[in-house]
Amino acid sequence: MMDRFDPMTEQNQKLLREINERKQAELALRESEARYKSMFQDHPSVIYIHDPDTLLISDANPAACSFYGYGREEMVGMHLTKISNEPLIDLQKNVNKTIC
Repeated sequence: MMDRFDPMTEQNQKLLREINERKQAELALRESEARYKSMFQDHPSVIYIHDPDTLLISDANPAACSFYGYGREEMVGMHLTKISNEPLIDLQKNVNKTIC
């Protein structure tokens, strides 16, 4: 009678291992995301992230907000020309150089 359930028990154990591995991977991902967020938010240097095609800011750390004098909500969605003295054409060239 027990032999009939052996394959099922093996499958259940395999599934449990896979579930545990996935939980460990998810935990590692959450920890990595928290480290990245902390490095970004707590770094004293001005850091912002922008879309290379639209030149719109998608995120800015507190140092950038303080330096440019805007709140984060104001900076997100802001065009780079608003915080730069460079002409648009030069900004676009510099972004393209950085990407290439």
